[in-house]
Amino acid sequence: MKAIINIPLPFKLPFKEGLKVVSGYENNKYFSIELEHYYLYLSEDKKNFDESNNTQLIVTYVYDDKDVPAEVENLLRGIIYNCLSYVNDFLTSIRFTLDLNYVKDITVYDLPDYLPIEVDGNTYLYITSPMKLIEESEILPSKKLQLAQKMMATWEKYPEVALVDRFYSSAKHSIETENFLSAIIELQTSFEIFIRNTMRLVVKIDGQRQNRPQKEIEKEIEEKKNIAFRNLIEQHLSRKLGEKLDFFKHPVIYKWYKHLYKIRNDIVHSGKYFVTNEEAQAAYDSYVEVRNYIADKLVEKKYLSKNGNVDLKLFEEVYSNPKKHKEIRQKLEKYNLVPKDLEFPPR
Repeated sequence: MKAIINIPLPFKLPFKEGLKVVSGYENNKYFSIELEHYYLYLSEDKKNFDESNNTQLIVTYVYDDKDVPAEVENLLRGIIYNCLSYVNDFLTSIRFTLDLNYVKDITVYDLPDYLPIEVDGNTYLYITSPMKLIEESEILPSKKLQLAQKMMATWEKYPEVALVDRFYSSAKHSIETENFLSAIIELQTSFEIFIRNTMRLVVKIDGQRQNRPQKEIEKEIEEKKNIAFRNLIEQHLSRKLGEKLDFFKHPVIYKWYKHLYKIRNDIVHSGKYFVTNEEAQAAYDSYVEVRNYIADKLVEKKYLSKNGNVDLKLFEEVYSNPKKHKEIRQKLEKYNLVPKDLEFPPR
């Protein structure tokens, strides 16, 4: 199978046209990249425009084996995935070796919405981001934007809680853009912060239930921060939840360990270089399952409400000053920065 794709970059590489790099691998995959220049025209109207000279990569990908997907959609998706992986290796090596820090990795979102792919002499038109095209057609009401701003304000007030959501959201974006290696790291980072936040929550609530002094509670929270992650789950969280959360014996924990924790460690510590779509999806599924499982246990033990909500006051940062809220609102109104339909939450 031989495929050819033209990938336009949103920047120009400082090399002349016609230069080529080639690579071959023991898994029967062979690549070449040829550089050419193209002009991008940015127009305000039909008469006035700016001209940008960027680089286009002519990528040739040969897979010399028998297990080529029979279904066209799977074939094209595999071609895109393999070519982007090779192109990003190429761009990263340029950025690192030549200290060209404006050179960035690209994702499917950087490609044209409709990308011609030549496969063994036949040309197919591949829709690179079908979900993006569908989502862009929907116009959301202003209340949705207000909802997003409220979430942003919540994140600013509770940064430890925000980090769980931020890394989780980044991971979903990485999967959508087929940056699977980053998705694994982001999912595991989100989960580790979630676990440490969970321990903080449990220690605080237990301390309040036992009428322990605040300084004693804070001391235990600080001590828990220094406990190794695996020990924190298997020993400390297990005792709090009344569950044996063994990495190898508990079915939900083992699924997360196998599909996310171990792969993340292989990337960080053992140099794992390649993550497939299937591995990323399995990692995501295991993340969702283990978080839901622990959340359900927290509800059972009444650390969370029946709806699974947490009392955010337990995570409130010292720098958040409620006395300033009214003053800030008055300044926003003074400078006409507040939309007329914006609803301020009660304080």
